[in-house]
Amino acid sequence: METSRFAPDTFVSLGATEHRPHEAAFNAGNGLPISVDHVASLGHHITRSRQASLNAIPHRKSLSGVPIPEFHPDIVADEDHLTLEQMFDWSEFRSISVWRSGVAELFLMALYVMVSGGVTVWATQVGGPVVSLDVGLGVFVTLTLFIMATAAISGAHFNPMITWTAVFTKLCSIPRAVIYLFMHIIGALLGGAFLRVCCGPTVTASTKLGSWGFDPSVVTVGQAFCLEFLFSWSYIWITWGTAIDPKQQKVFGPVIGPVCVGLALGLNIFVSGGLTPGFGGAGANPAKFLGLAVAANNYQQHWIPWIAPLLACIVQGAIYWVAPPHHEAEKSKKD
Repeated sequence: METSRFAPDTFVSLGATEHRPHEAAFNAGNGLPISVDHVASLGHHITRSRQASLNAIPHRKSLSGVPIPEFHPDIVADEDHLTLEQMFDWSEFRSISVWRSGVAELFLMALYVMVSGGVTVWATQVGGPVVSLDVGLGVFVTLTLFIMATAAISGAHFNPMITWTAVFTKLCSIPRAVIYLFMHIIGALLGGAFLRVCCGPTVTASTKLGSWGFDPSVVTVGQAFCLEFLFSWSYIWITWGTAIDPKQQKVFGPVIGPVCVGLALGLNIFVSGGLTPGFGGAGANPAKFLGLAVAANNYQQHWIPWIAPLLACIVQGAIYWVAPPHHEAEKSKKD
C-alpha cells in the first residue's frame, strides 16, 4: 500500500525519489521509507527546479524595450515608465538594436498596409449589406496576428498612434519614437505601392485602395473630423487599457491583449463605417492611410486622419496620468 502524504514513517513510490543504500527497502518491494531530512531535501529540489523553469522564461518588454518588473496591486512603483533622462537618451540614435527594431517596423507596416488595405478592396468589390462589417472583421484578424508575430521584436507599434501615446505615457523614448515614425511612413508607402501593383489601375480607380475619405455631399468636414477623433480615441483607450499599460499587460497577458487590440479596431471600423452614410470609416492609423493615399492618389482632406488621431493620443495621454490603471490601489497603499 502507498500513501501520498509527506510525513515521517510514510512512503513514496520509486519514481518520486532516489534510492538510498542506508535505508531499508519497503517489504512490499514497491516503495522506500524516507526521513524528514529526505522530505525537506526533496522539497528544496522541487522549489529550485520550479524557479529555474520560471527564470528560463524571457522577460516581456514594454514598448520602449525596458523589461517589465513583476507587478502586485498593493505595490506602488514607477519602474514601468522611463525617466526624463531616458526619454531624451539621444544615444539611442546610435543603437544598432533600436534601428533593427525600426527595420522590423518598416516591413511590418508594409505588409500590414498591403493586407489590411487588400481586405478593404475585397470588401468593396464584393459589396453586401454591411461592407464595414467585412472590413472590421478582416482588420481584426490581420491586426491581431501581426501583433502576436512581432511584439517580441519591436513592440509591434506599426501605427503612429501607438508610438505617440507611448511617448505621452513615458513608455517610449523620443529617439526611438522618431526612428519608428520614420520607418512607419516608409513602410506604409512601400505597402501602398505593393497593393497598387497587385490591384492594377482599374481596381485602384474603382476602390481607391480603401484610402481614407468621405462623401462631402453627405458628411461635412467637421463631422468627418469628429468621427475620426472620437473613434480613434475609443481605439487607443481600449488598446492602452488592455495591452499597452505595463500593469494591464500582466492582467490580460500576451495573447488576450493583442486580441483586444484587434477587436477594438475592428469594432470601431464597423461602427463608424455604418454610423453615418457617406463616411468610409475611422482610420486610426495615419501612416497606413498616407501609404494608401499616395498609392491611390486620393488626398481628400488628408490632414484629418493625421490631426484627429494625434489629438486623440494627447487626450488619452492626459487621462492616463490623471487616472492611471490601479490608481485606487496605489492611493490606498500610500494612505
